[in-house]
Amino acid sequence: MTQGGRFYHVMGKGVSKGNAAIWLWQQYQHVTQTTPITLSLGDGPNDISLLRAADYAVVIKNKGQQQITPGDVFTGKVYFTRATGPAGWREGLSHFISGNHKREVCDE
Repeated sequence: MTQGGRFYHVMGKGVSKGNAAIWLWQQYQHVTQTTPITLSLGDGPNDISLLRAADYAVVIKNKGQQQITPGDVFTGKVYFTRATGPAGWREGLSHFISGNHKREVCDE
Protein backbone atom coordinates (compact mmCIF):
# COMPACT_ATOMS: atom_id res chain seq x y z
CA MET A 1 0.00 0.00 0.00
CA THR A 2 1.33 3.43 -0.89
CA GLN A 3 -0.03 6.94 -0.54
CA GLY A 4 -0.76 9.12 -3.53
CA GLY A 5 -1.79 12.75 -3.67
CA ARG A 6 -5.30 12.09 -2.34
CA PHE A 7 -5.73 8.34 -2.02
CA TYR A 8 -3.98 5.22 -0.80
CA HIS A 9 -3.21 2.62 -3.46
CA VAL A 10 -3.17 -1.15 -2.91
CA MET A 11 -1.05 -2.97 -5.50
CA GLY A 12 0.39 -6.43 -5.93
CA LYS A 13 4.01 -7.18 -5.14
CA GLY A 14 6.32 -5.93 -7.89
CA VAL A 15 3.68 -3.57 -9.31
CA SER A 16 4.67 0.09 -9.53
CA LYS A 17 4.70 3.07 -11.83
CA GLY A 18 8.47 2.67 -12.08
CA ASN A 19 8.22 -0.93 -13.29
CA ALA A 20 5.60 0.10 -15.85
CA ALA A 21 7.83 2.94 -17.09
CA ILE A 22 10.82 0.61 -17.40
CA TRP A 23 8.73 -1.90 -19.37
CA LEU A 24 7.51 0.85 -21.71
CA TRP A 25 11.08 2.17 -22.13
CA GLN A 26 12.30 -1.33 -23.02
CA GLN A 27 9.51 -1.83 -25.58
CA TYR A 28 10.27 1.53 -27.20
CA GLN A 29 14.00 0.75 -27.29
CA HIS A 30 13.34 -2.67 -28.85
CA VAL A 31 11.06 -1.29 -31.59
CA THR A 32 13.11 1.80 -32.48
CA GLN A 33 16.60 0.46 -31.75
CA THR A 34 17.32 3.76 -30.00
CA THR A 35 17.78 4.67 -26.37
CA PRO A 36 15.23 7.29 -25.31
CA ILE A 37 15.91 9.92 -22.67
CA THR A 38 13.16 9.79 -20.07
CA LEU A 39 11.52 12.46 -17.91
CA SER A 40 9.01 11.71 -15.19
CA LEU A 41 6.86 14.00 -13.07
CA GLY A 42 5.20 13.25 -9.75
CA ASP A 43 3.97 14.76 -6.52
CA GLY A 44 3.35 11.90 -4.09
CA PRO A 45 5.01 8.87 -2.53
CA ASN A 46 3.32 6.61 -5.08
CA ASP A 47 5.40 8.39 -7.77
CA ILE A 48 8.83 7.72 -6.22
CA SER A 49 9.50 4.53 -8.23
CA LEU A 50 8.56 6.39 -11.43
CA LEU A 51 10.87 9.29 -10.57
CA ARG A 52 13.73 6.88 -9.78
CA ALA A 53 13.28 5.04 -13.09
CA ALA A 54 13.73 8.14 -15.27
CA ASP A 55 16.84 9.93 -16.48
CA TYR A 56 15.35 13.23 -15.33
CA ALA A 57 12.66 13.84 -12.73
CA VAL A 58 10.37 16.67 -11.69
CA VAL A 59 9.05 16.60 -8.15
CA ILE A 60 5.93 18.75 -8.05
CA LYS A 61 5.39 20.51 -4.75
CA ASN A 62 2.56 18.83 -2.88
CA LYS A 63 0.03 20.71 -0.74
CA GLY A 64 -0.42 17.67 1.51
CA GLN A 65 1.62 16.22 4.34
CA GLN A 66 3.46 13.63 2.23
CA GLN A 67 6.31 15.50 0.57
CA ILE A 68 8.93 13.84 -1.61
CA THR A 69 12.44 14.68 -0.39
CA PRO A 70 15.72 14.67 -2.34
CA GLY A 71 16.67 11.46 -0.52
CA ASP A 72 13.59 9.71 -1.95
CA VAL A 73 14.65 10.19 -5.57
CA PHE A 74 17.85 8.57 -6.81
CA THR A 75 18.09 9.79 -10.38
CA GLY A 76 20.55 11.82 -12.42
CA LYS A 77 18.81 15.16 -12.42
CA VAL A 78 15.94 16.20 -10.17
CA TYR A 79 14.05 19.49 -10.24
CA PHE A 80 11.78 20.44 -7.34
CA THR A 81 9.04 22.89 -8.32
CA ARG A 82 8.02 25.86 -6.23
CA ALA A 83 4.45 25.77 -7.56
CA THR A 84 1.85 23.08 -6.85
CA GLY A 85 -0.69 21.34 -9.09
CA PRO A 86 -0.94 22.25 -12.78
CA ALA A 87 1.32 25.29 -12.29
CA GLY A 88 3.97 22.94 -10.88
CA TRP A 89 3.67 20.65 -13.90
CA ARG A 90 4.09 23.66 -16.18
CA GLU A 91 7.09 24.90 -14.18
CA GLY A 92 8.80 21.51 -14.25
CA LEU A 93 8.22 20.85 -17.94
CA SER A 94 9.34 24.37 -18.83
CA HIS A 95 12.55 23.83 -16.87
CA PHE A 96 13.50 20.82 -18.99
CA ILE A 97 12.06 21.94 -22.33
CA SER A 98 13.96 25.23 -22.10
CA GLY A 99 17.23 23.36 -21.55
CA ASN A 100 17.85 24.84 -18.09
CA HIS A 101 18.74 21.37 -16.79
CA LYS A 102 21.86 21.41 -18.97
CA ARG A 103 23.13 24.72 -17.60
CA GLU A 104 22.59 24.30 -13.88
CA VAL A 105 22.45 21.75 -11.12
CA CYS A 106 18.83 20.71 -10.61
CA ASP A 107 19.21 19.02 -7.24
CA GLU A 108 17.93 21.04 -4.30
